[in-house]
Amino acid sequence: MNSYLLGIDNGGTMMKASLFDDKGREIAQSSRKTELIVPFPGHIERDKDILWKANYEAIQEVIEKSHIDPRHIIGAA
Repeated sequence: MNSYLLGIDNGGTMMKASLFDDKGREIAQSSRKTELIVPFPGHIERDKDILWKANYEAIQEVIEKSHIDPRHIIGAA
């Protein structure tokens, strides 16, 4: 049985999910744009519901693209 690791990167305007095999090779990746909320200069906020949805969708897509059984994902960071 192969095992996989899921990486999640929530950057300022983009979030990315990547799936790697146990040798460190990228198997699949997906990303979503996320918006920054700037209520006034020098302050940045993010809508947690939008961020959560972007993460969910990207993780779901990366698993679909990879065609692996998600039970074989042994860790995420």
